[in-house]
Amino acid sequence: MEKAYLSGETALHLIPQGTFAENIRCCGAGVPAFYTPTGLNTLYAEGKLPTKYDSNGNVLKYNEAREVRTFNGKEYLLEEAFPTADFAWIKAWKADKMGNCVFKGTSYNYNRIMANAARITIVEAEEIVELGELPAESIHLPGLNVNRLFKGKKWGKIEVLHNDDDSKESKEKSVRDVIAQRAAKEFVPGSSCNLGVGMPVLASDYASKDGRHVYVQSENAIIGVGGYPKRGEKQSDWINAGKETIVPIPGASTFGSDVAFGQIRGGHLDMTVLGALECSQYGDVANYMIPGKMVKGMGGAMDLVANREATKIMVVQTHCDKHGNPKIKAKCDLPLTGSRCVHMIITELACFDVDHEKGLTLRDHNPNTSIEEIKSKTGCDFKVAEGCGPWKV
Repeated sequence: MEKAYLSGETALHLIPQGTFAENIRCCGAGVPAFYTPTGLNTLYAEGKLPTKYDSNGNVLKYNEAREVRTFNGKEYLLEEAFPTADFAWIKAWKADKMGNCVFKGTSYNYNRIMANAARITIVEAEEIVELGELPAESIHLPGLNVNRLFKGKKWGKIEVLHNDDDSKESKEKSVRDVIAQRAAKEFVPGSSCNLGVGMPVLASDYASKDGRHVYVQSENAIIGVGGYPKRGEKQSDWINAGKETIVPIPGASTFGSDVAFGQIRGGHLDMTVLGALECSQYGDVANYMIPGKMVKGMGGAMDLVANREATKIMVVQTHCDKHGNPKIKAKCDLPLTGSRCVHMIITELACFDVDHEKGLTLRDHNPNTSIEEIKSKTGCDFKVAEGCGPWKV
């Protein structure tokens, strides 16, 4: 898809994942539009995000700009609900002959809201049971929304299989390990966190080893993400947002993706940790595309940085790119994921606190570097906190 989009073979409309979920939910609920803080002050909101290129890489079309309105002193974007779909194809764990469905593990995700937003919903169930065998209070999708039902023959595809013994701890720490170990010190025991793929998850692993256990929430609708399964015990119905197999911790709960993003936008999480392509001195962050070269899509990141007042936003990234250029700058050059939203930046060299008006303050740094080296590799000025010194991990 990325290659076809950049070469002009197809058009592509990038939508924040939480907005996507709400587009679907509102469609099925008869709500024509809604306001959201997600994407504010980005190219997505301004109508400057390319949706179609020609074969030479020139932009032919952009997305539509969003209307902005202020409520209680805060700005929001107006988003329209999707039109009703002709078909929804839903995968269920169990269904009764009335069409009532139960989803297993993290497979709840978009299933319920998609079924509600289509004229005809087709359900593939692993098991079809008689009426009354499923307790009424356990039903995730009412049969009212189901038009066709059949028993599947093949399922259980696993895209990213990880076992708890896949990675052995190395004596020599990589750059990723250095960043993750320092980031782990910011995890507050008992708090709720959403983690991006890669270094954020690694930071959580280090935090757990230090006894700082947190409740990990994932956009695919679970809170209580645990580690990887033991070899031979994987289940395709239990994955994280990176499609990796996981084991839920005792006390975990699953729900729909619309609920997951309500938790995120509503500021119900204590912290979110994500990677970045670059950050600015005032807490702008860019992490989803390099125009004309690379498009990952924003996924749920725009939602995750949308409520800076309620949720601490921490970025973990290398200090410089592969060419040696600073990734912490006076101003971001790449399309923003969020504007003035990041509270802390941690690299292999340094930990910065971010003031959205005054800029960066160096809190502490890698014992193997110096403030002079950090200054030479940072693309903006920063203050040095009183008592700043080598970190201890």
